[in-house]
Amino acid sequence: MANIVLSLCDNDLIRVLCDKKSIIIRNKFEGKSGDTVYIYQGDQVHKLWARFIIEKIICEVPAILWKMTEEKHGISKYDFHQYCREMKPYYGIYIKDLQIFQPQIYPYEVFDNFIAPRNYLRITGSCRVCELIRSGEVQIVDNLPNPYSEEDDKE
Repeated sequence: MANIVLSLCDNDLIRVLCDKKSIIIRNKFEGKSGDTVYIYQGDQVHKLWARFIIEKIICEVPAILWKMTEEKHGISKYDFHQYCREMKPYYGIYIKDLQIFQPQIYPYEVFDNFIAPRNYLRITGSCRVCELIRSGEVQIVDNLPNPYSEEDDKE
């Protein structure tokens, strides 16, 4: 099975890690069921936030992909169609066994020859994430608070 680093924007990161949405929509992706995906945030943070196993991947044109996934990705219909503008197939990546890292991990410490991806990157060579978890340097947590949640503002 392959290791893949997937770069997510802030909104997608929150949807997956805080709101527990179970699908990520992408315009291109290479992977298969059983591959391990590491969620990377490149914008100013440059860290790995979590990992998951790909349960399955569907590839469909936007109208069909919307109908198949609308309840699971947390994107409004407007935003979905803003992202999926072209009449070409897009990918719905189903998330299984999400593990959130605390603290987040610098990818350069765990992947040999890491290059920050704009979209995704297939990793070759060793991965030292499991070593950090076994040593206790990194914990697996159930969830992260949403930094934009209104409940946090009430305190």
